[in-house]
This record gives sequence, structure tokens and C-alpha cells, in this order.
Amino acid sequence: MPKHIFDHGSHVIEAFGPPLIGKRKTLVSTRAIEGPFELFQTSAGELRGESNIDLVVVPMDGSTPYPCRISIFHESWVVTEPGSGIYRRSAVSKIVPIPEGHEVVLRTLEGDEIVRHPDFVAIGVEGEVYANSADWVAANLEFSVDLIP
Repeated sequence: MPKHIFDHGSHVIEAFGPPLIGKRKTLVSTRAIEGPFELFQTSAGELRGESNIDLVVVPMDGSTPYPCRISIFHESWVVTEPGSGIYRRSAVSKIVPIPEGHEVVLRTLEGDEIVRHPDFVAIGVEGEVYANSADWVAANLEFSVDLIP
């Protein structure tokens, strides 16, 4: 099984081709990291959120919360109504499917994740990489020919 290690979206595109472009359907709220750091278990690994560097993104659909750099969050999400604390993603979602038979180690900003087919590598607004499961993509992203990177 071919294994890859990626720490930037450009490396993913170089290896697997151009991303699919989608729009996030779900809304989120946020909260502060509890303590100096907080650990998050995902299907692909353990992520570490750091106080004053990250915040916790809490999906309104009840899916698993996850850490995100504060600066990246503010670059890619907008508040739905002033004072509501509810956000929608303003940036498009870029995902690249993992080819069958490949294993990928993603060096995310919050820790390593290991993913395989049929899951996806997501590429963030600053080229950062993270994992999206095929089930999550099906439930949370919509794709349109009108969306452009």
C-alpha cells in the first residue's frame, strides 16, 4: 500500500490531482479551549487545541467538535447575525479523494491524522490539511459546477 505524508495542500494536489470544490451546509458555534490545551479524538487521530491559539468549533448538527486556529476560523467563517454566536462557512471547501489502496498521514496544525480510501484530504484557506470522512462529506458538503476555487 503506497503511503504518503502531507503537511500542505499543494503536496496533496501534486500527488492526487485537483480538489473538488464544495460549500458547507452546516452551521457552527465556538467555545474557548478548556485549560492550557484540550485533546480531541477523531476517527483519524488525536488533535490538540492550544489555549489562546485555537478555539473549539462546535457543529450545530451535533457532530464532533474540533480545534481550529483562531486566525483561520475568522478567515473562513462569518457570523450569521450579530451577537448570535452562530457561524456559517464563507470559504469554499476543497477536498481531494484518497485513491483506493493509499494511506495518508496528514501533519495537521493540531496533530497527525491517518486516513485511507474512501475518505478525503481537506485543504484549508492557508493550505493546511486535515481529514474528512466520506460520511462527513456526504452529510455536510454540497457540490455545484458554479463553485470555483
